[in-house]
Amino acid sequence: MLAGKPIKLILNVSLYAGAGRNIFSDSKNQGYTDNRHDYFVVHLPSNIKNNQLPMQFNNIVLKIPRSILLALLFCILIQTGSTQTSQSIEKLYQTGVIVIGDDINYPPYSFVDDKGQPAGFNIDIAKAVGKEMGLEVVIRQDDWEVVREALRKGEIDAISGLFYSAERALRYGFSSRHSVSSGDVFTAKNITVNSLDDLKGKQVVVQTADIYEELLSELDPEIHLIEVSSVKDALTLLEDGVYDYAVVLKLPGLYSIRNNNFQNVKPAGLSFLPKDYCMAVRKENEDLLYILNAGLHILKASEQYDQIHDKWLGVYEEKNFPDFLHEHRWIIILIGSVIFILLALSGTLRYLISLKTKELQTINKELTASNEEIVRKNQLLASSQTELEARLEKIQQQGDIIRFKQNFLANMSHEIRTPLTGVMGIIDIMGQTPLSAEQKEYINILKHSSENLREIINQVLDYSRIEAGRLHLKNILFSFEDLKNQAQTLFQSLASNKLVFESYIDPDIPENICADKNRITQIISNLISNGIKFTPEGIIAFKAEKIADKSDPKQLIIKISITDTGLGIVEEKQEGLFEPFAQIHQSDYREYEGTGLGLTICKELAILHGGEIGLQSQYGKGSTFWFTFKAECIDNDNTEIISPQRAQQTQPKKLRILLVEDKIVNQKVMKLLLTSFSHSVDLAENGAIALEKFHPGKYDLILMDIQMPVMDGITATRKLRETHKSLPPIIGLSANAFEGDREKYMNMGLDEYITKPLKKEDFMQAWESVTYRATP
Repeated sequence: MLAGKPIKLILNVSLYAGAGRNIFSDSKNQGYTDNRHDYFVVHLPSNIKNNQLPMQFNNIVLKIPRSILLALLFCILIQTGSTQTSQSIEKLYQTGVIVIGDDINYPPYSFVDDKGQPAGFNIDIAKAVGKEMGLEVVIRQDDWEVVREALRKGEIDAISGLFYSAERALRYGFSSRHSVSSGDVFTAKNITVNSLDDLKGKQVVVQTADIYEELLSELDPEIHLIEVSSVKDALTLLEDGVYDYAVVLKLPGLYSIRNNNFQNVKPAGLSFLPKDYCMAVRKENEDLLYILNAGLHILKASEQYDQIHDKWLGVYEEKNFPDFLHEHRWIIILIGSVIFILLALSGTLRYLISLKTKELQTINKELTASNEEIVRKNQLLASSQTELEARLEKIQQQGDIIRFKQNFLANMSHEIRTPLTGVMGIIDIMGQTPLSAEQKEYINILKHSSENLREIINQVLDYSRIEAGRLHLKNILFSFEDLKNQAQTLFQSLASNKLVFESYIDPDIPENICADKNRITQIISNLISNGIKFTPEGIIAFKAEKIADKSDPKQLIIKISITDTGLGIVEEKQEGLFEPFAQIHQSDYREYEGTGLGLTICKELAILHGGEIGLQSQYGKGSTFWFTFKAECIDNDNTEIISPQRAQQTQPKKLRILLVEDKIVNQKVMKLLLTSFSHSVDLAENGAIALEKFHPGKYDLILMDIQMPVMDGITATRKLRETHKSLPPIIGLSANAFEGDREKYMNMGLDEYITKPLKKEDFMQAWESVTYRATP
């Protein structure tokens, strides 16, 4: 009769002789109910006075089939001294039939449909509970007062829907709630009600014997109540202009407005006095209440309850803002935490940059003064050797400060990138989950802020490399068309719908060229971002022209221009624009923020490519920033071209990956990221554990963090190569991002190297690199 899917029965009970009441209950009756999981709670109350048994059971979890649920219930009742109740339940199951009543005109909870059959939320719940407990349910519908009187006389066994109140609990036994509903004030459309106080002294239509009739009677005796038999009758009186106010249950009111096409009736939206809606029995018939509660708990543990709820009530329920906050509180807390971390990191970084900027300016001034002094002393043939040596010693000290700055920035980059890995990873993963439009907007804000923070770190590091003379080009063969495509992709990700992107490529530019594609793309991205920032609406244009180098036919000079129709730059601001820490606008409002290093870095990158950079601008009409670079023209059909799509094409559908990482947050983030690509991931907290876990053929790839306690990644890599002849590719992970770090770590035994935070594109490119080199 109850055979089917096993369910979990959680016993959190203390057994006492004579116990046996409230076995199935919700939080109102000393228990707990979770509508979203496949279990329910059995709770025996602890306030039993007679013959305490020398035995306690706590948190016992059993999986039992439904077919023996009643047998277990009988055993519990017999053990606790409730033989009479268990006999009553057994007698009920011998007949196999219960009669459940409800209001004949209370849609969407209970009414008669077009076919003359009982219908509504209460009816479907009652039938489903009976089915779960193996009982045949007979529905009896009548006027609400008649139904309640029938229950009092014992003509029916239960009512499928009755609102709970303390006064009603003296006359009825209530099940755990199957829904919660609120009352509302309905008025004519030309009337406004702000609170229940507005009803004082007014004539208010209510449904006879309804919970809100009882509540209004107790709330304010100055309200004159006009009783009618149904919600429809109450709202009809408002539609016809007979009365101006009605207080009824909100959902039946909304149902009546929609299905009767009332044009002159509206809800006030007060949603007051929410009440638990329960099944009810006579006070002396609580043995039936056990059965109804058991069926309700089983029903709520399945998808049936949600289907019934959504079918009848979901379309009329409106979640208010507090409900939304409660339902999504964990997302709001997480978003707030991430925003706080980002703001803290951003503030710290800005402070450090400001501090170091002042220090650099001071050092530069001192260096300039010292150099001028040295030149003067040399021109005058240095009258004092002692004084000259002192000056040289001071310069040496200042050089030590610069080297200290370089080490400081390297360490600071590592420390900031490590938590940033977790932040950006969580943001990417949250972005892949089902979200509302408002949540997606929050995620996009977080993603944009974290990427800006990473860009600031990268700019500081690039400037530090340039200052130390450690920035070098890495020329590769690539399709020039990719530069334009990447520029357009960047524009589409940043620009509003008020901006238009235009592009032109000189047909004389070869299809494939050899240059440092990443650094050229960096210049283009910076110039396009600046153009979009200062152009609220108009055009952003990308133009590429060929400039022949007569001295070397195989080498060509390409000029790229980025033109905008935006704000433009006043002439006095143009001079020195490419100097460090220069910004176009220095207003107190900081409308256009930045580090002031972007154009300086672009200038140095253009110079490294054998080119130059400049601008033409007129305030109020727009600007054109341009740069040139030298490239080699290579005409070789057999040479393989690097394309952005290649990594996606070479990546297998699924990899077995051993992730060696000591930071717990990074473990979770990178594992979630990699598993979202359909890869399987095993974790090792350090290099020593990685040596224990690794077995030939078990993994397709090892992701190895560099800095770890117990055993670092380089040591673990070396020992793996000493121990095993055949190894999968080992890709290093580190927050170190200075020039030469990749080559240094690869020379120590790694097959490839990725800078944290880990991104999908970097991972796919690294995998493509190691598999391409491994291809014979």
